[in-house]
Amino acid sequence: MCGTLIGEGSNGSASSNGGSFPTVMNTLKFVETSKGYSREIQASLSNEVGISWGGAAIAAIVGGQMTPGKTPTGRPVIRNVGNAEPQQLSLFNYEPNAENNETTINTVAQLPAAHGVDADKLRQIFRYNGEQLQLMETRLKAANKIDAARRLTFLVLLYSLDVDGREEIPRTELNDILKRVRLYDNNIITWISKSADLIVEKDTVGLRLSGQEQARKVLAEVLDRSIEGKWDLTSGGASRSSKLNGKADEDSENSTKNGKRKNNELSKEVESWVVNWKPLTSNIDFHAVIKDCTGMEKGLFGLWAICQATNDPKIVVSSNKLKQFLYFGLGIKVDESNLERRLQAASGQGSLIKVQGGFQILPPGLAEVERLINSKQNNASIDESAENSGEVQP
Repeated sequence: MCGTLIGEGSNGSASSNGGSFPTVMNTLKFVETSKGYSREIQASLSNEVGISWGGAAIAAIVGGQMTPGKTPTGRPVIRNVGNAEPQQLSLFNYEPNAENNETTINTVAQLPAAHGVDADKLRQIFRYNGEQLQLMETRLKAANKIDAARRLTFLVLLYSLDVDGREEIPRTELNDILKRVRLYDNNIITWISKSADLIVEKDTVGLRLSGQEQARKVLAEVLDRSIEGKWDLTSGGASRSSKLNGKADEDSENSTKNGKRKNNELSKEVESWVVNWKPLTSNIDFHAVIKDCTGMEKGLFGLWAICQATNDPKIVVSSNKLKQFLYFGLGIKVDESNLERRLQAASGQGSLIKVQGGFQILPPGLAEVERLINSKQNNASIDESAENSGEVQP
């Protein structure tokens, strides 16, 4: 590294016997990525420092004879695999002995552990039991089983990112965690494969930026003691507190004794939507525009109209409130169960998505509704022109 030829001094003149030479530095860089783990070692060492640090340790890492592991405290270490002697590096002129063949090297002192934005919060949710990630907080504030599975998926992937420093993990690792809490079924398998919030490549899965945002939102809700979940992970059903709250809740979305939603009450929120929507309908008869549309088109139109009334393009609307808005705002009567089925079937295909709390229309869906309105208006104009031309015929 010093650039000085052997036998010459630093000023270019030949060194005399006994003269000192510049300290020669050795540079080593080692990078490895395998099975979701990534590690990198870079060092510039003199021969003397290299020998004192342990040439056999670095040689074993580079030679692939040590693998990541964890101490009882959960800190990552590198362990020597097998009884074979570590490969030597001539760089250090080091002769390993039997005493250091069994050495376990704690790399935390040299390489800082991953520490993401929410690492400390996530450690309240999970902990390692040996090599296995264990869910400690079972109150996921979920609405139902599939919602619990999605929430757990987000949290596991966020833990891997913020605590372990892994952007993606093996799909089998995620599946194992879901199986241990009995949330692994065809519904969550399908959701993982199709979710726009996840990156699924071959045998690995990770979070997109939108998925990271959703995961941090879920984490905040789980740790918020003021939020009550409607579905209990330990019992596999609705929690008792949720049932008691449901009986006293006056919101029209909650279940009645027969398990059917109340439909004879106009919620205050929907009422405000209707009030804001009415002035926007002065020039167009929207009832005539959508009265003959399909159930899915009516639902999509309702979501679009609510966005216009609230000036919020990302608003989430439940099927019950959407049904109320269609009736009180547009005079369109729909069956809530049928409406939810239609929208659920269209979810994830580009126009809208199903999220916790209801449905959210996407930009392609907004554009689709506007094209529908223009098409209906153009057809109406053509029909009106035809009628008028017929009246003036001699």
